[in-house]
Amino acid sequence: MLRLDIAKTLGPFTLNIAFEADDEVIVLFGPSGSGKSLTLQMIAGLMAPDSGSIELAGRPVFDTAAGINLKTRQRRIGYVFQNYALFPHLNVAENIGYGIHHLPRAERERRVTELLRMVRLTGMEQRRPRELSGGQQQRVALARALATEPDALLLDEPFAALDAPIRVELRREFLALRKRLGIPAIFVTHDLEEASVLADRLVAVVGGRVRQIAPAREVLGQPRDRAVAELVQARNILPGELVHQSDACHIRTAIGEWRSPHCLQLPAGPVDVVIRPEVIRIVQEGRPAERLSRDLSLTGTLTELLDYGTRTVAYVDVNGTTLEVSLSPVAAQRTALAVGLAVRLSIPPEDIHVMAAR
Repeated sequence: MLRLDIAKTLGPFTLNIAFEADDEVIVLFGPSGSGKSLTLQMIAGLMAPDSGSIELAGRPVFDTAAGINLKTRQRRIGYVFQNYALFPHLNVAENIGYGIHHLPRAERERRVTELLRMVRLTGMEQRRPRELSGGQQQRVALARALATEPDALLLDEPFAALDAPIRVELRREFLALRKRLGIPAIFVTHDLEEASVLADRLVAVVGGRVRQIAPAREVLGQPRDRAVAELVQARNILPGELVHQSDACHIRTAIGEWRSPHCLQLPAGPVDVVIRPEVIRIVQEGRPAERLSRDLSLTGTLTELLDYGTRTVAYVDVNGTTLEVSLSPVAAQRTALAVGLAVRLSIPPEDIHVMAAR
């Protein structure tokens, strides 16, 4: 278990962050400069918070009230950096075993052999870092971080410098490996796809503050506020007005009005309505209407069409408001889309997220 509640001011920037992690992957997700890497540095003891406490595996490693500030080597932390940070003059086995040189030789070699197998580098023990690919170097860095059997693993954008296919491969390997570790892993990224794939829970950090902590799917589909919605690339964020009725609420926006039973907990007044591009469907003419009777139905004009290969993005003007719609290439081809075409949009009401405007 890792538990922290810390604050740090550096010039005009102040970080206030609190969360706890059990045997899970916590992804710190936010824009550059939001305090994600700074948080890892303070957990590891590379920088001291101004105030607060950090508890790891049931023991305090930092506590301003109690005057505790353990050195990095005393905290039992594994740390994986973006730039690998391998020793160029040591081979793979020596790099992995660097932090456990105090162990008897037989025990050290057994541990290194086990880690080589875990990160799929068996047979590369004698290679130097310059003889390895970027993906292989990062596997060495991960094995070295695990060699000391840490109580927590910190990873600071470890795959950011790698080519896309290698990133995908290492994400899969990391997830498979993490299930065997039984320790908290705190993973920093500003890549939304990576955050969604890896996170057991996602910590949305904006401007040095935690705005939401929840499973990634919840943060994407139900952001707490506009800042989080923009962070997770919600795209379609519409101002609106909420009015309470007996068993539902009435929502008015520029694209239309509708009733919803999902926002009764919100106060009446200004709201922000979030509709992710991938939940909007462009409906073919002639499709049976009864299958879509529950959906919010809108009409508009297709103003722009962008083909990204793996997906097609359509921009549709609805009553003067542009909605972004994300389609698979098959769906785009099936609906025979063209700029200037009048189209009908269908949106399941459960996929429309309403939050109080702030």
